[in-house]
Amino acid sequence: MRPFRLRAVCKDYLWGGTRLKAWGKGEDLDRVAGRMEAMVPPPGIPSGHRQPDRPDAALPPGVAPVPCGYMPGRLARASGKRPALPSGTADRPDAALPPGVRMPGRLAESWELAAHPDGDSVVLDGPCAGWTLSQIAAEHPEAVSPDYQPGSPFPLMVKLIDAKLPLSIQVHPDDAYAAREEGGRGKTEMWTILDHEPGAFLYLGFQREVSREELEQAITKGTLPGLLRRVEVHRGESFFIPAGTIHAIGGGILLAEVQESSNLTYRVFDYNRLGPDGKPRPLHIEKALAVTQGKPADPTPPGAEAPRAVPGGTMEVLARCPQFRAGLLRLDGQWESAPQGSFLSLLCLEGNAALTQDGLSLEAKRGTCLFVPADAGPFALTSGQAGAKFLLTSA
Repeated sequence: MRPFRLRAVCKDYLWGGTRLKAWGKGEDLDRVAGRMEAMVPPPGIPSGHRQPDRPDAALPPGVAPVPCGYMPGRLARASGKRPALPSGTADRPDAALPPGVRMPGRLAESWELAAHPDGDSVVLDGPCAGWTLSQIAAEHPEAVSPDYQPGSPFPLMVKLIDAKLPLSIQVHPDDAYAAREEGGRGKTEMWTILDHEPGAFLYLGFQREVSREELEQAITKGTLPGLLRRVEVHRGESFFIPAGTIHAIGGGILLAEVQESSNLTYRVFDYNRLGPDGKPRPLHIEKALAVTQGKPADPTPPGAEAPRAVPGGTMEVLARCPQFRAGLLRLDGQWESAPQGSFLSLLCLEGNAALTQDGLSLEAKRGTCLFVPADAGPFALTSGQAGAKFLLTSA
């Protein structure tokens, strides 16, 4: 099978920002299954969690969160007009949205590589254009890897995440717990920082060893952030978050995430924010206590290697672990692929380039995700005059 481009699916949360619009992620993209979660912090949100422009104000009683399946771009094309927002909302990024209306321009997550029941990337090129990535995996398992079994979960997801506000403090189970308790897959992940506001930070594990009892008390009392290791971020840094590591993305961060193909999260602390019903959003404390590793975490990605020269640019290994392999290709010329035993995802982070193979040419710019099937054979990637940067991911 020949390489092709993928069309992302997107996820709406009110903590999302507007930076992904510049990456070509807009209102015409499909939405991930499920409902958008409204997040409303009360007065006294912990210091260090910025509230720029107050996009977090409370939804009034009776106003539901926005269904993710709503696509105003499509509705506008069909009806010739956009649905009206409530009176007085035009200049208020925090205004309540009625059912079926999204906040224009705001986007939290773009699932660039996804073959999951909650969201499926769509093939844009070739004879399988219009197929989902899940269909490709089912009908052409050799495109995933020589030993991939049809019906097995696709191994990975790659996302872009724009957090204007801090995400909840959460933890993901490992594969064994997820299979036993949830009938699914756990989640080990890696983040690469693409952009951030001054002083933006992550929570990554604990400052010291913490017992289950102390953790439970901190969750109950709302003092959990005081136990966590706070790490200020810088552009280009990568962080590894193994399953069982308590963590949170702080406000003002744009990042790329590589993870196992899982949408399973146990929320343990949400800064006492309220949902659209005026009540605190649900937590998953018992399950979180069962899976959280109560010791300081090492966020250094395993197998990371410094950039090395390759024909056409440099290659940096970001992580190499049982769940995935990730690298950063800085391109200033032509790079030719080496044989590999798995599919390869190439997400363009900067610049533009063209993937070529035996008469095939696929253009890529920032935000384009290219998929090279495991059986595709050699290909070349050639940058434009300004160069290009790609996040490479494989299983």
